Amino acid sequence: MAELIAREGLVAVVGLGQTGLSAVRFLRQLGYAVSVFERDPNAAGVRVLRERYPEVQLHTGEWDVRQLCEASQVLLSPGVPRAHPFIQAALQQGVPVSGDVSWFARYALRPIIAVTGSNGKSTVVSWLAHVLTAVGVEAQAGGNIGIPVLDLLSMPEPGVYVLELSSFQLESLEGMKPVVATVLNVSPDHMDRYDSVAAYTLAKQRIYRGAQHAVINRADPLTQGLLAQTTRVQSFGLDVPDLGQFGLEIEDGERYLCRGATRLCSTRDLALKGDHHICNALAVLAVVEAFGVPSEAVMASLKTFRGLPHRCQVAGSINGVLCYNDSKGTNVGATIAAITGLGPHHRCQGEPGLVLLLGGQGKGADFSALIPAITAQVRAVVTFGESSAVLAEVLSGSVPVTTVLTLDDAFDVALGVAQAPGAVLFSPACASFDQFRNFEDRGDRFMALVAAVSA
Repeated sequence: MAELIAREGLVAVVGLGQTGLSAVRFLRQLGYAVSVFERDPNAAGVRVLRERYPEVQLHTGEWDVRQLCEASQVLLSPGVPRAHPFIQAALQQGVPVSGDVSWFARYALRPIIAVTGSNGKSTVVSWLAHVLTAVGVEAQAGGNIGIPVLDLLSMPEPGVYVLELSSFQLESLEGMKPVVATVLNVSPDHMDRYDSVAAYTLAKQRIYRGAQHAVINRADPLTQGLLAQTTRVQSFGLDVPDLGQFGLEIEDGERYLCRGATRLCSTRDLALKGDHHICNALAVLAVVEAFGVPSEAVMASLKTFRGLPHRCQVAGSINGVLCYNDSKGTNVGATIAAITGLGPHHRCQGEPGLVLLLGGQGKGADFSALIPAITAQVRAVVTFGESSAVLAEVLSGSVPVTTVLTLDDAFDVALGVAQAPGAVLFSPACASFDQFRNFEDRGDRFMALVAAVSA
């Protein structure tokens, strides 16, 4: 294989983050000659590359298109937009550009379940792996969550790959034929990268290309896209479902997960609470059935899944006030889902009971979309970080807003305002990179703040 591949020429890896390093490992294992383009000469991946792969050509600083076009093909890291002039110049010269998921699809020998969405995709991917493994189908999660897809190919083969895919990965996706693909929801995100919501949506909908089954959200037309006539469609939603679809039925105030007219369980039986998690559970059931496992078979494990850190995670209770860590709420849609999912459970004498902590890097988001949910469910807002003043300006008049500098300050203010049985909800609607390494680091700080007061 090595001699045949060598005649195909050089593969250029553009971007040297976690995905770029996994691409270099994968390509070198196959015998490809590799060059790497990374603007930041001090990036962590540069040191690793020089230590482990000294034979690989490394280009840092300003990129030269002529050097890129020496490659027979480009493997583009998701952090670099396909619309970047450097990449567009290569395409104009006829150099093929694809991403790590396309390469994964060429070599993966097991079925693929592919999941994307603006919100909830990490939870759904982990929930799917949990319920499928529980019924004897070994499921390996990866992609935008945890393990880069190309690293999965060096691990023992599972029964099915369950991939979380971001819009960035989907921009350059070609050739994947998932058994099941789903877009859980679409709300504006990464507007600092896309010139419109339509462009972002089209990137998400690329996940359906070649899919045998598509699972769509009935309440969100943007999840549906243009599907091939041969693609079978399954749906989920919080309304009463049609025959064979998944949804909710209400009787005497009790809500039930249903497949058509068949009740599967009460929503109270789920370990995860909130309407957003109920919707995630229905998506899991729809995907599992589309994959070929009866929904009834996974009900026990569906109920026991307890979610992921930093996703509406209970951080603790302080004087009867629950504190929720939703640091993964890095966009407006995620924060709206958290507010509407938790708000009804924390009313104070019929009035809104949530105190909401917002702030960080706004990524060009339209924060005005938060106003209806905040007006209905939030008692007060505390803003912090880079987007603090912008958030305060947008939300002023709809709810009392306090502006501070740091998350620590915001938490102190929130504790002074919150009352039982209300709650403090840390769901920032922004990226974390103004003050933290990532959303996990930010969430860990919030957990520590709660622990210090509740201890």
